[in-house]
Amino acid sequence: MMSAFLIIPVLLLAIVAIVAYIQQRRLSRRNVDQEMIPPVKVGLFAVDDSGPRVRPLRTATEQAKSDKPLDLLLRARTGDLDALTEANTSGNKTLYNQVLDELVDWSISSPEQMQLLASHIAGNFSLRANRNMAQGFIEMWQSAPSRKLTADMLHMAALSDDAETYEEAVEMALLFWRNSAFRMTAEELRTLIESEYWVLATEARNSGAGFMLKRKLAEARRELGATDRQAIN
Repeated sequence: MMSAFLIIPVLLLAIVAIVAYIQQRRLSRRNVDQEMIPPVKVGLFAVDDSGPRVRPLRTATEQAKSDKPLDLLLRARTGDLDALTEANTSGNKTLYNQVLDELVDWSISSPEQMQLLASHIAGNFSLRANRNMAQGFIEMWQSAPSRKLTADMLHMAALSDDAETYEEAVEMALLFWRNSAFRMTAEELRTLIESEYWVLATEARNSGAGFMLKRKLAEARRELGATDRQAIN
């Protein structure tokens, strides 16, 4: 009986010791796991990478490039012809035509300004006209046709690289010539019309409108050739 009383306390102490040992191992393992997890790096000012970021400021060069088209258009509105040259250098055809249209609007009310713009384009082999420029010059020419302006008018129409526009210019030149609005022989007008035809871009000459233009030039050649022969006889 006494031995039983002695064994029971010993067993209780053993059980308590085993439970304490197991608890200690669990705590030790939890601490090790926490040490293995890499800590989250948080700076003084935390940044959330998932959200939108602030757009960096543009450099002075980038700012100048973005403002250049608007600057060229504003300069063209005041008659700055150099704006057209700079637009051409940019290689942006859309911008070039927009700048040219602004210059046409600037010059449309003044024959002197229109002729100045035409001279600027004709004097620079890299510059071209467009339909708007050619139409503006044709309208100006109608008010005061002359030998020189007729040549300039046909040249602007050819530089537009638009076959329909050049055909219209040829028809107007023939109409005014028949009515003796300017002095030019039939042979001179024929030579002028045919030489300016080759100023048109190849794409314009080979287009459907270019085919119709060739028919008009053939008619003009026959008419002017017949008139020239009558003058000789």
